[in-house]
Amino acid sequence: MKIIYFVVSICLLPIFLFAQEPPAGWRFPTESDYSGGWKEYRGSNPTPFITKADFNGDGLIDKAWILLSTENKSWGLFLFISQNDGSQNIIRLDTADHNKAIGSRPPQSMGVAVAPPGDYVTACAKGYWKYKPGEAEVLHLDLPGINYYQFEGANSIFWWDAKSKLFNRTWISD
Repeated sequence: MKIIYFVVSICLLPIFLFAQEPPAGWRFPTESDYSGGWKEYRGSNPTPFITKADFNGDGLIDKAWILLSTENKSWGLFLFISQNDGSQNIIRLDTADHNKAIGSRPPQSMGVAVAPPGDYVTACAKGYWKYKPGEAEVLHLDLPGINYYQFEGANSIFWWDAKSKLFNRTWISD
């Protein structure tokens, strides 16, 4: 009987995982998209294109996804913010087209993870570049953030600013 429950739950997992709709022109990654870093690090991070936590402090679990364009080679980081009525507000945090930009990368070179509350030394404090107006040496998170990273490379954290009611991006390394 336990095996039947296990098999049924595995079959239903995609339904629960993909219950939300992506924005028009975008799609969720599928098994056929596993290549590059997604494939190489699959043993330690089976779904590097999604992470979830309460990113804005409202008590509801939100999801950050790397989505793929249905129209071209573009990809982007989208945040699905849960609402009390069960709906979701979708915010595009970043997009890239790995065929157009010099030095750009395919989506499979990127991942997302939860950045736990705490202090993070910023890229400018590490000497990667000169300080820009308003840039701090340390990013202090009271809530979880979205660690948006390149495998074996740069990373930034998207975090909720309660005062402005917006998500901001802070570079941690380049």
